[in-house]
Amino acid sequence: MAVVLKELVQRHRLRPANPKPERVFRRAITETPRHDAEVILG
Repeated sequence: MAVVLKELVQRHRLRPANPKPERVFRRAITETPRHDAEVILG
């Protein structure tokens, strides 16, 4: 999975589907987006 993600990021442009900032949700020791993090791969 790490190799696949690395290749996607190197070969394509990722941008947020919704450009508005999103609040961070703290979950245990990680921080995640409050809502689903949708991106457009272009």
